[in-house]
Amino acid sequence: MNIFDKFPYIVVEGPIGSGKSTLAKILADRFSVNFLSEKAEKNPFLPKFYEDMKRHALSTQLFFLFQRADQIKKIGQNIKYDAHVFLNHNIHLKGIKHDTMLQSYVTESHQSHGMDNLSLRHLGHTCISYEEVAGKGVNQLKFNEVDIDVAAHYSSEDADITLQLNQFFNPAIENDAPLKFIYENIEMPTAEVLLKIERNGVLVDDKKLNEQSHEIGKKILLLEEEAYQLAGQPFNLASPKQLQDILFNKLGIKSLKKTPSGAPSTDEDVLTKLAEDYPLPKVLLEYRGLAKLKSTYTDKLPKMINPHTGRVHTSYNQAVAITGRLASSDPNLQNIPVRTAEGRRIQALSTQLEFPQDFILKLEFRATPNTDSGVYLRKPQLQCRDYLVAGPYKDLKKYKPQDWNELVVTVKGGVAHAECNGEVLEEALQVPETGPIGLEGDRGQMEYRHLQIKTLAR
Repeated sequence: MNIFDKFPYIVVEGPIGSGKSTLAKILADRFSVNFLSEKAEKNPFLPKFYEDMKRHALSTQLFFLFQRADQIKKIGQNIKYDAHVFLNHNIHLKGIKHDTMLQSYVTESHQSHGMDNLSLRHLGHTCISYEEVAGKGVNQLKFNEVDIDVAAHYSSEDADITLQLNQFFNPAIENDAPLKFIYENIEMPTAEVLLKIERNGVLVDDKKLNEQSHEIGKKILLLEEEAYQLAGQPFNLASPKQLQDILFNKLGIKSLKKTPSGAPSTDEDVLTKLAEDYPLPKVLLEYRGLAKLKSTYTDKLPKMINPHTGRVHTSYNQAVAITGRLASSDPNLQNIPVRTAEGRRIQALSTQLEFPQDFILKLEFRATPNTDSGVYLRKPQLQCRDYLVAGPYKDLKKYKPQDWNELVVTVKGGVAHAECNGEVLEEALQVPETGPIGLEGDRGQMEYRHLQIKTLAR
């Protein structure tokens, strides 16, 4: 039986100059079939290549290599991370088709989505751990320090398991139209957007944060002194054991809850309840709030600024919360407390540039009901809050509640004229001669988009 009785065509593919034509001719002669060659004139690269192979070989082969690389569909486990690694080397990863982490998330959001757990749960296979490859603790090796044979085996398993997981999840998603829509039209495009957001990073004013950290430090010292006076002695405010002794033994306050070990609890819920009747728990709550704010944000964020970009680059994780919300990590920029003035100062977004010149500011904003936010113009606030009864929009006919509204502000000298959807919001708001522009996101949810600033000649 001749192989061509079953297959009418055999196609030989490969990089240019690799011997495809030679192999195809041998096969044609061996089986007495026709040899069909690619027409060089139909490919703009081939004539140059055959005219001067030495000169044009590299450029031609690189073109076809990257062309095929873009066409090949990529499958990954948390492939957004891999895209970051490639971008660090100025390589844009294209052709991303599937992410097994997101496939798991849309089909079983209540489960864990790490590859090791997925492999064990769905494939019955225990993956090689990174610790087995690189070691643990202070002696842990960087991956480029791992023996090449060990690294290759570990990486090959990652690739193999990723493909198997993709083959496992594909049928469930393909056969469920709503699930497929969520995966292909929401989760996968969102990952692309998050990649861009993470690369752009968040601009942080380290000078202002350092100043605020110093101010918070002074407030913390004052609260410590106040706590000592209320307790009648100095003690470690961060020590649960010493705090238990002060509150429940020395001051004789009745315990409301026990810890798993049986000791009186001093957690936030307990202190909040006790603060209704006693001054010391109230001081302790304020102390804890400021201490966490200082250690987690005002002290830490300036140290996390990337020296190459001048920005903080957090990670936005899709496959964490069962509700579908994003989770921010390293650092967590979503949990900045906003109940206190100090927390709101950290979250405030302002330009580092002064605007002494005349300008026109255009933007769109959308606010949830009773949102309390606005735009700062060289310091004074132009209110954009959604108080339809008492707020600035009570007399506006074109304002669209909980929808996108256009704000246009024209600043000339010390006067700002503002319009919302073409209606006058502020006729003549007095502003300083210079200062930054700020966008506030205080109580409620406030969104801004399509920001444009155009300077005007005086």
